[in-house]
Amino acid sequence: MFTPHIHSFGSWLPLPAKQLPTLHLTNIEEILSPYDLIILQHDNSPLSFEVKKLQKSVFTLYGAHVPSKHGVLDKKRDFVCDPSLSMVENICNACLHFFDWRAPVPEINPPKDLIHRRFRQRIAIHPTASSPDKAWPREKYLRIATLLKKKGFEPIFTVAPHEKNSWKAPLFPTLGDLASFLYESGAFIGNDSGTGHLASLLRIPHLTIGGNGLQMPLW
Repeated sequence: MFTPHIHSFGSWLPLPAKQLPTLHLTNIEEILSPYDLIILQHDNSPLSFEVKKLQKSVFTLYGAHVPSKHGVLDKKRDFVCDPSLSMVENICNACLHFFDWRAPVPEINPPKDLIHRRFRQRIAIHPTASSPDKAWPREKYLRIATLLKKKGFEPIFTVAPHEKNSWKAPLFPTLGDLASFLYESGAFIGNDSGTGHLASLLRIPHLTIGGNGLQMPLW
């Protein structure tokens, strides 16, 4: 598995971080040369398009497929998600389509010293996103935090290290630190972002605010 982020979960993962390297545009042919088959979740990044061009068997999972952008669909090696199903269900169905293998629903095992939803009054709020158009206005998140305080809750903003000062938020150096914080929080409110997906996976009651109603059921 090659990933730019998941190794940051540290002790949350069953694999050592050194086994999860990052793939870059400059080394894809060299790094992937020993492999006979590649499974790609196409995220429309330049890296995904370059991997797709490799002279190898590349089995590809598309959130949505646009022929003018992605080329002709290969019915054996390409899988397009059903937008009425969750991404988890789609990945399981892709495994069945590609390899006739029914993948198990994924589970994540927290470190043993954590207690699920230990701090019921603590509400994690993630007010930022990967792009400005996915973020609900700042003033509305601040208003939510004020209303929650008046009702006796403890709202705390969870943002990237470089954003913490502007939101008066605690520092989360790694994704493992963020996951531990979410796991012990009572609930989550935030934009359509990775933090919301993590809260869902950890079975934390969550409210996701998104602007694209067509994509929300899938993601």
